[in-house]
Amino acid sequence: VWGDAASQIFYSLGCAWGGLITMASYNKFHNNCYRDSIIISITNCATSVYAGFVIFSILGFMANHLKVDVSQVADHGPGLAFVAYPEALTLLPISPLWSILFFFMLILLGLGTQFCLLETLVTAIVDEIGNDWIIRWKTCVTLGVAVVGFLLGIPLTTQAGIYWLLLMDNYAASFSLVIISCIMCFILIFTVIQYQPISYNDYVYPGWAISLGFLMALSSVVCIPLYAAFKIWSSEGDTFLQRLKNAVKPNKDWGPALPEHRTGRYAKSDCPEAQPLNPDKHKKEEIGLTIQGSNGQL
Repeated sequence: VWGDAASQIFYSLGCAWGGLITMASYNKFHNNCYRDSIIISITNCATSVYAGFVIFSILGFMANHLKVDVSQVADHGPGLAFVAYPEALTLLPISPLWSILFFFMLILLGLGTQFCLLETLVTAIVDEIGNDWIIRWKTCVTLGVAVVGFLLGIPLTTQAGIYWLLLMDNYAASFSLVIISCIMCFILIFTVIQYQPISYNDYVYPGWAISLGFLMALSSVVCIPLYAAFKIWSSEGDTFLQRLKNAVKPNKDWGPALPEHRTGRYAKSDCPEAQPLNPDKHKKEEIGLTIQGSNGQL
């Protein structure tokens, strides 16, 4: 239970996914990031607790109406959102209205999640490549990433889609967050001790499917040490320590875009050639940071 709760908090908050860093990169230079982080964390946790009260109150109403125990009507995963909860809404007064509002909420939730995940991936691609061509055609890159994601999601709409969805949800979405987030190591221990193979109704996943699920979980983690090794190998230096030292240094072109921000801790990062891509659009009270290869104003 604690492992599922922690995975839900980290998943909804977006930790270790890059979404928070991507969204924060568009703030003003002197934005109070500490205040924002506290507000977002408290709001996210409070929203999850509030959603729990709403869900279990509806399930309790359904159990009382059917004269059964709550455990017999409660489900988990997609079954809760698309089977148990809609069935409970049909027992309420004005059930069509509540059903419309519920599924409209699911649509907004899916769109909001896609905006964050898509922007994170597109920003990473544009900033990493960083040439003028990809910055100029960022709209096409965004469209291409969206189309690829749409095509990859088509198998989830087939008759076997629910099995693939549960496989990805249990490994690619939740389990990888536990591995990436080092502060959840103690939760990982309890998760491994109490681990049981997943199943759906009477169907028990075969061994090859479980192995495929673990490969999904590792695929989102193995890229971190691989890219770190690549950066160290491609850095200048005669010894490993020299390469490691050069690899962890910031880019020499990094620094605030405006001269008045190049003071204090940022004085050494003053770089004349690090200019905004669109200097006419930068106002004195706006913008904070321009990184080589970014899409201009961050």
